[in-house]
Amino acid sequence: MTALIQDLRFAIRMLRRNPGFTTIAVTVLALGIGANSAIFTLVDAALFKPLPFADAQRLVMLWERNPANAHNRVSPLNFLDWSEQSQAFASMAAISGGSKTLIAPDGAAERIPGQAVTAQFFDVLGVKPIAGRTFTSDDVRPHADAIVLSERLWQSRFGGDPKIVGRSIAMDGTPFTVIGIVPGDFQILAKSDVWTLFFIPRRPEYREMHFMQVIGRLKPGITLGQAQAGIRVVADDIARISPGSNAGWSVTVEPLREALVGHDLRATSLVWASYC
Repeated sequence: MTALIQDLRFAIRMLRRNPGFTTIAVTVLALGIGANSAIFTLVDAALFKPLPFADAQRLVMLWERNPANAHNRVSPLNFLDWSEQSQAFASMAAISGGSKTLIAPDGAAERIPGQAVTAQFFDVLGVKPIAGRTFTSDDVRPHADAIVLSERLWQSRFGGDPKIVGRSIAMDGTPFTVIGIVPGDFQILAKSDVWTLFFIPRRPEYREMHFMQVIGRLKPGITLGQAQAGIRVVADDIARISPGSNAGWSVTVEPLREALVGHDLRATSLVWASYC
């Protein structure tokens, strides 16, 4: 114990004599603690905290893969074919950015974070509305005007008005009909307070553009390996029919939990390693 006290006194004297070194040491220590805290937070989310969705173990993320990258976003037409032809999935949904500008009655404009999604989006995740309803196949059409709001936006911009469902609101200068409200803590892939429908026309250019994120729910009893094998058969068929856009492309299927935290965990690990 005496030796430890002497070492501490010596260290304190050295730090006092070298304020520049002290600043560097404290900065490096703070960065190390911060990086380790970030790693712990991500590992805790990845390994211990359950995802806030019903039967979350059946939720997966699907990516398009090519020789250069196993995690590419998905083309709309490929998504349609996957969802219609795969036998391993109970349902699938595709998501794209869909932020909107809310026009208030007084003319004031506010940019609202949002997502454009396919009709089964909320059903895939098992998200239930707290008022009204979510999307159905009957809502799907070009220029669909149905919109779902978050509880957060409903409270902050509409005062929690229970009569908001069925009303028309202006987004991007276009009228949308509010069909439902979902819980304020719901979030997936990015913060969102409004959800609109993404209509996918079967036009050739929608085979070549890769910009959608896809979430699927496995049928009960289907393993990840079975889903991967089945969806690759579909992808191979698409490549044979449309070689110009799909030759060399296949599919990656991974658990949703890994997809949500994996990228951030890997990035933070690299930062942490740089300080070791």
